[in-house]
Amino acid sequence: MAEQEVTGQRDEKPPDIITLAKEREDTGMATTNRWVGMWQRSLRYFLSDQLHGRVKHKKWDWVILNYIWPSIMQEMAKLSRNFKHVVSPTEPSDTEIAEAFQGFLAWQWKKGLHPNGMRVEQLKAILDGKLCGYRVSKIYWEQKVRWVPEKRRWEGDVRHRLWPPSQFWASDNEYINDGDCGTVRYLELPYAQNLWPDFKKKLADESVTYEVALSGAAGGDPVRGRTQANAAYSLTSATGGIDRGVNAGQSNELLELVLSHAMTGGLPTNDDTKADKKRYCRISEQYLKDYTEDHKKETIPVDPDVLLQSGSIQTGANGEYLKPDGSPIAADDWPNQESEWDEPRYPNNSGRYIIRNKDTLLNPKPEDQIYPHSVWPFVVVPHYLLPHMWQGSDAISLYRHTQDHINVTASHLVNNMKQFGDPRIAIEVDALAPMPVRTEKKYAIMRGAGAIIRLARGGLNRFKVLAPAPLSPGHMMMYQLFTQEYKNIQGLQDIAQGKKTTGRTTAREASFLAISANDRIKLQNIFEEEWALQVINLVAEMDQFYYETGRIVRIIGEDQILGATEITDQAKTAKFDIDIEPTEGLPFDEERRIEKDKMAYELLSNAAPNPMLPQFLRDLNISGWQKLLARHSGWQEFIAFEQILKAVEEGQLDPKDGLQMIIQRYTQRLAQSGAANNGENQNGTRNSNGGQS
Repeated sequence: MAEQEVTGQRDEKPPDIITLAKEREDTGMATTNRWVGMWQRSLRYFLSDQLHGRVKHKKWDWVILNYIWPSIMQEMAKLSRNFKHVVSPTEPSDTEIAEAFQGFLAWQWKKGLHPNGMRVEQLKAILDGKLCGYRVSKIYWEQKVRWVPEKRRWEGDVRHRLWPPSQFWASDNEYINDGDCGTVRYLELPYAQNLWPDFKKKLADESVTYEVALSGAAGGDPVRGRTQANAAYSLTSATGGIDRGVNAGQSNELLELVLSHAMTGGLPTNDDTKADKKRYCRISEQYLKDYTEDHKKETIPVDPDVLLQSGSIQTGANGEYLKPDGSPIAADDWPNQESEWDEPRYPNNSGRYIIRNKDTLLNPKPEDQIYPHSVWPFVVVPHYLLPHMWQGSDAISLYRHTQDHINVTASHLVNNMKQFGDPRIAIEVDALAPMPVRTEKKYAIMRGAGAIIRLARGGLNRFKVLAPAPLSPGHMMMYQLFTQEYKNIQGLQDIAQGKKTTGRTTAREASFLAISANDRIKLQNIFEEEWALQVINLVAEMDQFYYETGRIVRIIGEDQILGATEITDQAKTAKFDIDIEPTEGLPFDEERRIEKDKMAYELLSNAAPNPMLPQFLRDLNISGWQKLLARHSGWQEFIAFEQILKAVEEGQLDPKDGLQMIIQRYTQRLAQSGAANNGENQNGTRNSNGGQS
């Protein structure tokens, strides 16, 4: 690129693509790493390690009452749902293609995008949002999915992968597609060489050992980043540093396993790293905005209409073009013009795709760096919105303070019971009976059910059991206050959990409380539907781009019947509008759907056509309402009548002919109706005769 002079100075030469990619990745991962410490704390609270870092207190036991885990599980159960994909063609001629494409998308959602199905992927995505504040879904083309012996080559598929938020970065503050983004991961050397066979030697030269990869994943390397300035992931017990007491010596093994996986950056754990001979490659995928434009020139013949208007040529008797003097024009003499324009080097989303292993570009060809799709291959959806940020708030950080106070009040209750719950015994000197042997020892005061206390004669008057001090009502009031506040913050009341409400609550109040208890879930459902819609639209775009003409793919037809269809040229170029319909979700959703179907059934049962019928079906969100109207005889007769009337009004059809066509249609309809009635009467007569015989 030529140097440009700005304000009397020359711009410096732009950095090469490797340097530029490294700089943007380092900047993006630095932002991601700032969130990692919060994610780790959220994970600790989720897995009941809520006492980490607590100050030691003598003769004090901390108590954990984990309200976070069950509330997250309950929200996940309410948010998990199936989705029905509705594909509507923009051209009427593509209706059959749209039906087949809809079946293909249904199969992909059920099993094609991921072996476990997208229902399980959605649960994992919800959990990512609960713990990290947002989820990252990547839609990509997997080149080697199955080997086809007949064709002697690999077949690929469009796949979905839930990407760890700690291995993803983005440069824009609010919208992913408005800036750069990328991912970082470690791959085993043989697998990386299989993906990029042309770079086997360079991949081997730049690969690292298990120890180096592990230290990079857990420390300064931006794969997993550091939780603080100089602190990486650390493994500690769930008791956090408290005195010996209840569960004081027990570690949270589940948390240690999860944090160990996070600490290794997804690398396989290996106890004997010295014996591990595997090597790993650090792969960076980057999607960069590049607005470079190339100035293009082209010499093209001047349009004949322009030359005719200017008088430069004229037409002959046979329509041929002639010079002004009437002589013929040779092909070499036809006037030309220069056409100039600025053409973007990366026209799709101004996107440039870079994949590298450290300093080695794995797609060095310029044509391979042109990103082919309209949006980046990532769908990032927040859990709770944050102002003007693509990141979101998790389901733990805002609740931690209330959860801590629940633990504090519960700990006070337990320690109060421990210190003052047991009765105390007051005795005078020599109230206990001496042992029979010659010794100064007295019988001990035994504890437990049925214990016998030996007293000296007359000792009952010198022995007294002191009743324990009653528990302060303020303790229970504080505990109830914080537990209720936690429910208020979370948005799930007892009635939403199927529990009986406390106090005097009328049926009307309980009904409104149940509805309002689902407001938070309704809000979360908006993000779930948006996630599913963005994913399936990106999947559909990649389907048309990658799948070859003639390939047979699986589909799910009506009534969930499995089938297959062939990819055609028309299917690869057809234009569709894709929408989703949740099949289940909030309470009463199924009842509402059934009520809408009943209303549609009553509308379609009326033989008399109504011009508002399509609008009613559209307002009721009845899927496939166009097909229903196509099979509705009364509506089709109405459309035919409207077409004849329009042709008569426009003068395309004689009124008498139009009237005759209407009479013929209704005569045929009456004849068909009469034949059907006669058939029913004959069947009834035969059945009657058969019964008499």
